[in-house]
Amino acid sequence: MKISIHQPAYLPYLGFIEKMKNSDVYVFLDTVQFSKNSFDNRNKIIVDGKEKWLTIPIKQDLGQTYLKTKPVDMSWLDTHLKTIAYAYRDAPNFEYYKNGLLTTYSYVRRLPAPNLADICFEMLIFWKMVFDMKTRIVRSSQFDSFPKDLHSSELLLEICKRLGATEYYSGKAGKDYLDEKIFTDAGINVSYQTYEPPHTLSALHQIMTVGEKL
Repeated sequence: MKISIHQPAYLPYLGFIEKMKNSDVYVFLDTVQFSKNSFDNRNKIIVDGKEKWLTIPIKQDLGQTYLKTKPVDMSWLDTHLKTIAYAYRDAPNFEYYKNGLLTTYSYVRRLPAPNLADICFEMLIFWKMVFDMKTRIVRSSQFDSFPKDLHSSELLLEICKRLGATEYYSGKAGKDYLDEKIFTDAGINVSYQTYEPPHTLSALHQIMTVGEKL
């Protein structure tokens, strides 16, 4: 069983999509600390030929997890929808994906006490449908709690073991920090992503202009 693990990401880029699509199980890592100034609550699209950030403004406390990371308010929803509609109004696939996006954002709007993890998880339904993913999705918050003293590689290994993984599919950055030996000792193969996305923009730009091709 091939497993990939990644923290929540709003309007994720194509590398996220490829890793998730090519796994048997994707673990939505919502129990770790939110990373400030990352792509977790923001990503870029193209507006009038220029890159523009779409950001969920958040309330931030030191050391908070994604489950504790809450938006300042929900006004960003309408702002983002209007910006997306303006940016891609003439794109070849705008009409095709418009209703799915509106439905997805309406689900987010109805979340009773929204946090960044729940917002991103709700939107995974859209990405899974668009890219025809058969991948099973599991939230790390569904597991019994993990020991607090696990470092990053140990936590990833523990998740793989609990799910019965035979292979852990890591992003390229994993080569810089992953302790492969503890995976090998546990009988779990480690493979690294080799996919080169055509851009680092949100996958939203790709589907609007090209379609669901990775």
